[in-house]
Parts: sequence; structure tokens; C-alpha cells
Amino acid sequence: MSWVTFIWGSVIGACVTMVLPHLFIGIKRQAAANLFFTLAALSVAGMACGELAIMDSRTLAEVGRAIQWTHVPIFALVLAIVGFVRSYLGTGRLWLGIAACVTRLVSLIINFAFPPNLNFREITALRHVNFLGETIATRPEGLASPWMHLTELSSLLVLAFVIDASVLLWRRGDTEARRRALTVGGSIILFIFLAAGLSTLINNNVIHLPYLISFPFLGVIVAMGYELSFDVLRAAQLAQRFQASEAA
Repeated sequence: MSWVTFIWGSVIGACVTMVLPHLFIGIKRQAAANLFFTLAALSVAGMACGELAIMDSRTLAEVGRAIQWTHVPIFALVLAIVGFVRSYLGTGRLWLGIAACVTRLVSLIINFAFPPNLNFREITALRHVNFLGETIATRPEGLASPWMHLTELSSLLVLAFVIDASVLLWRRGDTEARRRALTVGGSIILFIFLAAGLSTLINNNVIHLPYLISFPFLGVIVAMGYELSFDVLRAAQLAQRFQASEAA
């Protein structure tokens, strides 16, 4: 097995592993936050699969389709982040989240309506580089599509929604609210900035690396999973204390 397959496969495996317990909890308890977390983890796994497909591409048509289909899990991730923040933090202006989702949906429709994909009006070349000891495809070259600005607008709206939700939660003043605002909101904001920065550097040929968007968002999944697991642990501790008091 190559290092590329191993590393990206590890990202996929980590996301799928975190999905199973939270999917069960979400269905059992009808917990919206757990279900949105499940969607987010599956979306990041789908993004990693798309990045693998891009790196394995050998023709212009293959890389065009790979990029095109990678926009599907990105759209699902936007829905998941907005839904998770709204249901778990309980704050944030809903119209900002809805605007981010609608903008990303419009870009997804355009992505399939105008081939080869949302990123390019025409792909003219596919650059291959040596990465971790094997030859892979990196960002293709061609005529950029102006519709890409829609994705940038969607990312800005998601960022504004998360910042707004985190600030409102922080202003409540209690320790638990501030911890959630810092852990969930802060991590999402940080990794969105990191993902946007990496994309900008790769798209402008400043650095010649494969798409690495799934890696920053894996950090978001870890932060979400940590918070949800902390809540499960705290609920178990409260149940034990209640049983002890009842026995006394």
C-alpha cells in the first residue's frame, strides 16, 4: 500500500469510526447534534475519497469528474456544520446559516449544469508531481470559472454564522457556555481559515501539493466528537450520582 493511500485512508477510517456510536445515539435519543455530527463525519470521509480520486486521475475527463463529485460532500458538510452549531450551541442568526446553505446549493447545481465542474470552464492540462514517493495528479490547469466566487461567498457566510453563534454563546457568561463556544466555535473558525488558506495557495500555484481540504476539517470533526463524548460522559456521571443518592 502506498503512503498516499494509507494517509487518506486513515482519514476516511477515522471519520467512519466516529460515525457509528453517534449515529446510534442520535437515532436512539433523537439528538439532532449527533445526527448532524454523523453527516459531517461522512462528508469529510467523502471529501477524502474525492481527493484520492483527483490524485489518481490520469486524464482531463477523470480529474474533471472527480472535482465535480467532490462538491457533493462539501455541500453536505456545510449543511452539517450549520445544523450542528445551531442545534448544539443553540445560538446564531438562522438566516446566516440558511443563506450559506442556499448559496452552496446554488453552486452545486451550477457545478453539474456547466461541466467540467464549478472550478473550471475548461481544463487544458493535468500536472503530475512526485509526492511521498509516488506520482500523483495535483491541481489541473485551465480556464477558471467565475462561479467559484459563489463557494467563497458560502464559506464567508458559514464563517460569519459560526462567529456570530460563538460570540452570542460566550456573552452568556457561564463557564460551560464559554467552554463550548471556545471548543466548538473556535475550532470550526480556525480550521475553516486553514482550509481556505490551503486552497488559496494551491489554486494560485504558490505551493504544489494535492488538495488537502479534508485534513483541516478532520480537526473540526475531532472537536465536535470531543464535545459530544464529553456530554455523554457527564450524563453517565450524573446518572451514577443520582443512583447513589437514591440508594442513600
